[in-house]
Amino acid sequence: MRGYASSAWILIHRILPPILFLSLWMIPDQLFAQSDQGLGTVYAEEFSPLPIAVPRLVPEGSERLDEPLLSRVLAEDLRLSGFFALPVEASFVDEVQKLDVSDDTIHYADWHRLGLFYVVKGTYHTDGDDLIVDIRTYDVISGTVIFGTRYTHKKDQARNLAHRASNDIIQRITTFPGVSHTRILFVGETTGRRGMQVKEVYSIDADGQNLRRLTQDKSLAATPAWGANATEIYYTTYKDFNPDLAGMYLDGTHDWFISRRPGFNLSPAWSQKKKRVALTLTKDGNSELYLMDREGQSLRRLTYHRAIDSSPHWSPSGDQIAFTSDRGGSPQIHITDDSGVNIRQLTRQGTYNDGARWSPLGDKIAFTSRVDGVFQIFTIDPSGDNLHQLTSSDSGAEDPTWAPNGYVIAYTSNRGGKKQISTIFADGRHIAHLKTPFNSSSPDWSPMLP
Repeated sequence: MRGYASSAWILIHRILPPILFLSLWMIPDQLFAQSDQGLGTVYAEEFSPLPIAVPRLVPEGSERLDEPLLSRVLAEDLRLSGFFALPVEASFVDEVQKLDVSDDTIHYADWHRLGLFYVVKGTYHTDGDDLIVDIRTYDVISGTVIFGTRYTHKKDQARNLAHRASNDIIQRITTFPGVSHTRILFVGETTGRRGMQVKEVYSIDADGQNLRRLTQDKSLAATPAWGANATEIYYTTYKDFNPDLAGMYLDGTHDWFISRRPGFNLSPAWSQKKKRVALTLTKDGNSELYLMDREGQSLRRLTYHRAIDSSPHWSPSGDQIAFTSDRGGSPQIHITDDSGVNIRQLTRQGTYNDGARWSPLGDKIAFTSRVDGVFQIFTIDPSGDNLHQLTSSDSGAEDPTWAPNGYVIAYTSNRGGKKQISTIFADGRHIAHLKTPFNSSSPDWSPMLP
């Protein structure tokens, strides 16, 4: 047993009673909705997500809202986390839920017969513009309430309420933070006037909903990244006909140029701990790494080499930076400290590696590597040990970015000739495709949002 498989077994053994731990691996897989296994090389041992159901919430009061939205978003968040599986037959869940409501009790034996470990139930009512939801999570095996919480949001923020509730459930049952209330930046490609290609920066919820266009440059945008306090974004724009680095507030109230130096101002990476942007500049005729503040000041050069150095990304501690360099003869991932010394080569995989992204947990680095002419996603320890291939798609996978809990990776896939943002669990299980109406690439997952 190796890699994340060991972590999964340790997790389940820690959080479940022994008899329940053993029964977990005896549930018939066909009872539960499994994620698509068509993409991804599963290098972990077989992992069965925990069976859970989310019946429709029960109204308390005369006002009826679009309640299925709440339970649907909550259930999908739990499934997308990778830790839970939902029943295939929703009608069975509805039948037991009606019986519970009719008898004003929890029929644990009936829920258990559906093969469930957990049931999430809730009631809601309104108070003016407020939506108040009480949610309880039940342990079906022991017949007990694990915990219950009251949530209050505005009526038009029902999705956010469901995201927060799912995060709490994930954290309480698995001990790992949920990422339902996070967003992913990416570049969306559309066609402008006279058939010109336009690339703007967009964001989307972690569940693939709530698509928002952030930039209005009507030009080409590239390499978007989350900035200071997750309230700013930094990206490269060609709106003034040079690849300049720009910044903007997430709410759109202010934008500015960070760096307009000659040549490329590309691939920004923000360190909240160091309060610095690492990026690639070609102002001196060669591609090198630099550091600057969010206003483009306090410039400091990190690398000095005739080879191409690019695509920096900070470690969680802010003390190291992973980057791409062909100083060894082919593009490989290297690591340097934040002063630009003690540079070492991390990968020796194939002939082309790029796009290193450090896990928020600090234990893994994801990157893109070309295998038999096709780009795939790999992970490796910062020590250079435990190289693993996560994807094996014929159409390719690149641009990895970690969710802030360090257990899910978003990346650019090219399914059916159209670029889309996909996600994969860090043990290789495929989770979802976040469908957008246009070509989408270069994702960057947000930190935990307030």
